[in-house]
Amino acid sequence: ALPRPTQAWLLGHRWSSIAGSWIQPALEAVYDRWRGASRFPGAGDAALRRLAEMDPARGRALAIDEIRTGARGLAPETLTSLLGESVPDLDEALRQRYRAARTEESQWATMELIARYGSARLLPLVRVEIDRDPSCPLEAAALAYLLEHDPPPALRRLQPGFDRHRSGMCVVPPW
Repeated sequence: ALPRPTQAWLLGHRWSSIAGSWIQPALEAVYDRWRGASRFPGAGDAALRRLAEMDPARGRALAIDEIRTGARGLAPETLTSLLGESVPDLDEALRQRYRAARTEESQWATMELIARYGSARLLPLVRVEIDRDPSCPLEAAALAYLLEHDPPPALRRLQPGFDRHRSGMCVVPPW
């Protein structure tokens, strides 16, 4: 029942004083009601992190569902930090999530997930998007993906002589 900033503060910075098996239903409730903005982690992100600590299998399942759907608007750094090993068969879900993104912010958030969890099968999508001269955050995520799956074009974009003066393009290397 606390305000969301207070929930996030308690779950992030005062966890040791409230941790216990009794809190899992409250964490589930915070997570279930969370609808955030993926730019900034909030109470839902903190709740998922704590759920993953308490019940790794449940936390993994919730994280994979959020990666697939984006329904709760969790921050990419939350979702990329929870799953240590690769997650098979996310390519089509990530492709659909990217195509359904209506804002630059949701495109960037999904490209971050593609960079972390996407296979080489997503290379055509990433190439098209980076050729559109994206914003800095989107370019940075696409470059991270390309460095793993197709390094030469990524390395060219990071060279000092790369022409970054076209309209709409990030004017400095995004890293």
